[in-house]
Amino acid sequence: LDKLPILDGAEECLKLGITSSLQPANVRLSRAVANQDEVSGNPRYPLIYDPQTAGGLLAAVDKDKAEACIQALREAGYSTTCRIGETFSNLPAVATAPEQLVYVQDAEHQFAS
Repeated sequence: LDKLPILDGAEECLKLGITSSLQPANVRLSRAVANQDEVSGNPRYPLIYDPQTAGGLLAAVDKDKAEACIQALREAGYSTTCRIGETFSNLPAVATAPEQLVYVQDAEHQFAS
């Protein structure tokens, strides 16, 4: 989260309670963040639900290809490209299909691997 590129003024808007009109709908997906209790105190945490942070600014890449993808994007001029999360399949006790869980990292909560 600390490396997440954000627009100038985004954190200031959050402090003032200013968010996108689509933010509440996106926050409903917070159940997919497996380590929410650990990272939700980060001031940038609400920005991962901002619709301007989704779409073309976030991409899911196979774990074994992530570093090469990041390097290629940086070499193409996207200097702020970074890894901000990791997904895992999880089959709940009662479910018909796996859910996707996302672990988000910041300076205090790093990936184990």
